[in-house]
Amino acid sequence: GSINQVLNFMKNFDIKNWYNKNIDKYANNLSASFLAKEELNLFTKYIPHGSKILDVGSGLGQDTEYLSKKGYITVGIDFSKEMIKYSLDKRKAGIFINVDFFKIGSILGGNIFGGLWAASSVLTHINKSGLKIFFKEAKRLLLPGGILGVIVRKDKPKNTNLLFNNFSKNEIEALLVGSGFKLIKTREFKVGKAIWFFLISKKHVG
Repeated sequence: GSINQVLNFMKNFDIKNWYNKNIDKYANNLSASFLAKEELNLFTKYIPHGSKILDVGSGLGQDTEYLSKKGYITVGIDFSKEMIKYSLDKRKAGIFINVDFFKIGSILGGNIFGGLWAASSVLTHINKSGLKIFFKEAKRLLLPGGILGVIVRKDKPKNTNLLFNNFSKNEIEALLVGSGFKLIKTREFKVGKAIWFFLISKKHVG
């Protein structure tokens, strides 16, 4: 039931169609094409070299490519087929699959990834009541002690009629801790005028 509610909610907002239709506009958008190198480097500091990483909502594929080039087996997933097509066409490294995050677990099972990277992605576009399901699923996919890297937006973007979540520091931290993750680091950073939170946390063992 609950996963279907989340999926239906996403369908209602037609987010997938928006991304499929606006790929070029999106590719030229600063925050969409931005590579968060500093954050990615911090994230990988906690992940053994050669581990498998899942990049959730990989979008234009820049993070997947970067992590792959750093020596990780990185799988970028996105529910927009145009995003995946773009990544397969433009990126020199990484595995790209057009699949919904909430279906990955039933395909692959659990305890697979040393790292899970969710920059903006699903967290931005699902009903906040569905976020607990997201973190539960993330926890299931991660190996014991696996690392979750999350980037969410603090301020509200202007001119968007899509569902777009923004978060306070307390809210996103409480969600992570409440879902069984141990916080390692939180920091705020800016891209252009937009303000984001970057959080690293670890799957609790036991």
